[in-house]
Amino acid sequence: TIRDLQEKDLIIKESSAVKEAGLSSDEVEEFRGIFMSISTTPDGDEKSAAETNFDAFARMLSRVCPLGDANRAKLQTLFTEVVSDDEVDFPDFLRLMHRLLAENFANLKELTQGAAAAEPPRP
Repeated sequence: TIRDLQEKDLIIKESSAVKEAGLSSDEVEEFRGIFMSISTTPDGDEKSAAETNFDAFARMLSRVCPLGDANRAKLQTLFTEVVSDDEVDFPDFLRLMHRLLAENFANLKELTQGAAAAEPPRP
């Protein structure tokens, strides 16, 4: 069916994004949790096809690093370079986060390392 083909394409796209970013399975699952938290509607329902848009992504990122006008404009540019349309799926999200971390957007590496260090160890 068409849905099966779409799911298969998404799995291939995700595998490619994971390989590109060099992420561990634990990192992928952490990013998946973050992505799913921004790809839901205000009443908690998942959006169709688990996608999100720039505004939701920017709101999520602003909880971690400052997004004044200059950073928001730079983020919009990076978003447009990585994402082919206005909606971002999970593989696009991985690519975008990898790019932001690689470029240390708004000191994101330092800000996220502090958060990771504050987390209790997993059993």
